[in-house]
Amino acid sequence: MKIDVGTKKLLERLTSKVNEAMQAHTAYVNDCSTQDTPLPYYSNFKLYTLFDTSYTPVVQYNLLDNGTDTIYLDGTLNAWKKANEIEKPELTISNVMDYAKMVVSSISKENIKHNIVTSIEDIDFYQMPTVEQFQLIESSIKPPVISFRNNSFNILACLIEGKELYDSLISVKSTGEIEISDKNLILQDIPVDEFAWD
Repeated sequence: MKIDVGTKKLLERLTSKVNEAMQAHTAYVNDCSTQDTPLPYYSNFKLYTLFDTSYTPVVQYNLLDNGTDTIYLDGTLNAWKKANEIEKPELTISNVMDYAKMVVSSISKENIKHNIVTSIEDIDFYQMPTVEQFQLIESSIKPPVISFRNNSFNILACLIEGKELYDSLISVKSTGEIEISDKNLILQDIPVDEFAWD
């Protein structure tokens, strides 16, 4: 199937950035496809998932792209900081949770997955918990509480790090910077895949 010019240019930008990040020529335009996700807090940046089908299983890379700037999401907050310097996010009470979820889910500290969870539907179990476990996890997840003061959103929400569930305070500045603090352990040994494989 022939790739149109616009898609080819996009794939060239994305694969080039992946190869730069990997410090090797691993991704080729002809082996890759992409899917984009609009980000309502940015006017220009979109999230792109690049699928490299030359590997089994298929390898995925996540990048931000605005048509000019391409930023590889490397598992740190630096990528988001770079994007926010190029385009300040338009954060509101109604979209700050989506922003926080997106940013936190891209973090891979010591190869451990991080996710903000607002309900049990937000959890990807690698094996179904027992009925008792399911009920305990579901009853432990509290609805998030969001407030805004001093140019910062404060989100009280549950956070999964690896296999552990925490109550946490997530602060999001109006410039997009995120800080996670006041983590209190609620549950351990949740049957989720705790590692983020590169």
